[in-house]
Amino acid sequence: MIDIKINDDVLCFENVQKDDYSTILDWYNDIDEYKFATGIDTPIRVDKLHKKFQEVLISNDEFFISIYIKSTNDCIGVMRGGVNTKFKDSLWINSIIIDKFKQRKGYGKRAVNLIISNFEKSHNIKNVYISVVDKNIKAINFWEGLGFKMFREMNNHLIIDNENQNVLIFSKTMNRVSLHSQ
Repeated sequence: MIDIKINDDVLCFENVQKDDYSTILDWYNDIDEYKFATGIDTPIRVDKLHKKFQEVLISNDEFFISIYIKSTNDCIGVMRGGVNTKFKDSLWINSIIIDKFKQRKGYGKRAVNLIISNFEKSHNIKNVYISVVDKNIKAINFWEGLGFKMFREMNNHLIIDNENQNVLIFSKTMNRVSLHSQ
């Protein structure tokens, strides 16, 4: 697992710990709110969450981090991703969850910019990729607002709520000037 500890004046990131499982499990099991972010449309138990964490733990190219508000130490989200194993200059952000009561306050944007900036420095990342279910308009607007552009559509790529879902792949090519605007 890629060990991550990032702090700025508002947020801090640390690798997911067992103490975070309860909060993260609540998000994963709030199906209506987070199913498109997690790709999970049925409740899960802590052992399945632990298995997801273990998969990341044994990988040298992945991360699974908790996002905290620095001033209160409240866990407000999680992010999972990794460095592309074929193209080492590419970062995939597999999922990001920001607590529904903390959304639209700039934390998600700040978290994404911080993780990209960190990987740009530590892994010489040149490109960042994310995937979004095409019905998730809120997420599409979020990523486009961060400068990501859609470049590929995969039809019937995922099943959520017993329906095939189209997935859009978005990318962003790094330029140092835009990364640090919060």
